[in-house]
Amino acid sequence: MNLLLFLAVISVLVFFHELGHFLMAKYFGVGVEEFGFGIPPRLFGRKIKGTIYSINLLPIGGFVKLRGDEADNLQNSSGEILGLSSSDSLAVRSKPKRALIMLAGVFGNLLLAWLIFCVLFTAGFPRLSKNVRVELVAEGSPAQLAAIKPGDLILSVAGTSVEDSQTFSKVIREKAGEDVRLSVQSPNEAPREIALIPRKTPPAGQGPTGVKVSHIYYEQKLWWTSPYFATLELGRSVKEIYSGLGQMIVKVFTKREAPQVTGIVGLYNLTGEVAPLGGKIFLQFVAIISLNLFLFNLLPIPALDGGRLLFIGVEMVFGKVRAQRWEGPANNIGFAFLILLFVLVTFQDLRRMFFSS
Repeated sequence: MNLLLFLAVISVLVFFHELGHFLMAKYFGVGVEEFGFGIPPRLFGRKIKGTIYSINLLPIGGFVKLRGDEADNLQNSSGEILGLSSSDSLAVRSKPKRALIMLAGVFGNLLLAWLIFCVLFTAGFPRLSKNVRVELVAEGSPAQLAAIKPGDLILSVAGTSVEDSQTFSKVIREKAGEDVRLSVQSPNEAPREIALIPRKTPPAGQGPTGVKVSHIYYEQKLWWTSPYFATLELGRSVKEIYSGLGQMIVKVFTKREAPQVTGIVGLYNLTGEVAPLGGKIFLQFVAIISLNLFLFNLLPIPALDGGRLLFIGVEMVFGKVRAQRWEGPANNIGFAFLILLFVLVTFQDLRRMFFSS
């Protein structure tokens, strides 16, 4: 089940990325030779208006093949367009149009994250509370008799500050059968002190106090305001990711710490860990991964969309012939770098899995 869920997540993320390239290419009249779901070999394909829409054997992501995307051989040394080109080739489009087609992929991932945030703010956006929150109170339980209600915050138990549900459960179990004082706060009210006696042998499905607690709460907005709050959340999340990336780079150069990054193996494990936490938290996880892909693909590394944008800039300065001459070798180097990075990150994932304490 985890594998199927993982493949579904990867496929959705890549699909939105490639869909961005596809739609922008179509908008600017660039020929799309194939828009495929999964990795070849091809299982099924149908040609519609010059584009093959295919389903491929390996259900991991997808791809879009644009006419004239292999620009290296489309011009001779004099800058003349060769016979391999055509009027609907990517190579003969203006630099701004090519840049927008490259950017459309990463903005596909940004759009996916925004859409998920819109859904979550309508249904309930998962937030971490600084204190443990009461979710449910069992009928006739010590908690109900002490007037604890869903939504209350539990600030402390028997003088111990409560910052997570594990601390709450541990102290309550230790104090079972004893008179325990709790500091509780209802929304928009001052904290209050209450007393209750946790049960040593609670009914099945109930804890000693009869409450279900969590440090997660759900922020819900009116559906028509969700796009606004989703936009704010998008900006905040991008800022946090950039801040985390900056801190990681600083630690690498100042403290010689290995960067803590997660690859495909780590992502697979995270998918399995997050899925049982509920649909809303899982959707938030997918949105954050999509945002990370958005930012990663913008990096000016050859073989990434950011690298393609970089060489459009090089073309503006040095001309098309030189840019094309340099882009091929640079893409090979960039691809080799990404493969090396993939291997190193995968090794780090495996080491965390099998050798971390």
